[in-house]
Amino acid sequence: MRYNPGRLDPLTIRERDVEDVESFVYLGAKVDKQGGAASDIRARIGKARAAFNKLNKVSKSSLLSRNTKVTIFKTNVIAVLLYGCETWRMTKEDEYKLNVFQHKCLRKILKGYWPMRISNEEIRERSGTRTIDEQVRTRRWKWLGHVLRMPSDKNPKIALTWAPEGKRRRGRPRETWRRTVNKEREHPRFKTWRQAEVVATDKAVQTRHPDGHTFLC
Repeated sequence: MRYNPGRLDPLTIRERDVEDVESFVYLGAKVDKQGGAASDIRARIGKARAAFNKLNKVSKSSLLSRNTKVTIFKTNVIAVLLYGCETWRMTKEDEYKLNVFQHKCLRKILKGYWPMRISNEEIRERSGTRTIDEQVRTRRWKWLGHVLRMPSDKNPKIALTWAPEGKRRRGRPRETWRRTVNKEREHPRFKTWRQAEVVATDKAVQTRHPDGHTFLC
């Protein structure tokens, strides 16, 4: 797969032509030529929906309690949905799609159908869950804590502060994973990445973001 290539010459390895593709799956994540995580998120929603459909008898069962159903949903569906989410570059549209999927599943589990006029907030409160975008944010910062504790010669640590050479194209810059965490880093103790790194080195410290959720663990 080529991304913004300067040349389109055929690639040959050991006298065998390497096929050009539009996308491929690497370590369970879908990568495409457009970049970002939109295609991977669509794929994860599809896999999570298939997992939820397989649990249809569980969600309709009258023998299982609500808490048991929600626990099964979290461990068997949400786990599939959020695989690899720590590195997603999410847009508002991506967050909306993920939250819609979650609320539809929870309504089926809790038997909260549309004519009953139950808000999404009440559905989450009854099930004891947070929105998917909040869960992604928490996982992203926990993973970031691991990155900050890495030696400075490791690729994830280098990528966190690396700046490309040359001039970027005119117009508003695209939202990236690093720009996302830079915005979320707005915290009295984390004015710089160095300050965040100092806190991350002490794994016994649990730091809370202004939204109330623990991160940098």
